[in-house]
Amino acid sequence: ESEEKDEEPKGVGQKLARFFGNVGYRVFDNMSFVGEVLVEFLELDKHPYQREMDEMRRQQRRRKEAQ
Repeated sequence: ESEEKDEEPKGVGQKLARFFGNVGYRVFDNMSFVGEVLVEFLELDKHPYQREMDEMRRQQRRRKEAQ
């Protein structure tokens, strides 16, 4: 009885295709991670006036505390 199982590819071409597929996935995954880090570091995911809005909130809080 010969059952086909999910085994490693047998041919050289199949091994190379699997290798490059794995490498491509890893490169894509790492580039995606680096992109996420850069977006967060450069604050591209925030509103353009986020700093001004935060400063206004701080000033309003200080005014309330002073009263």
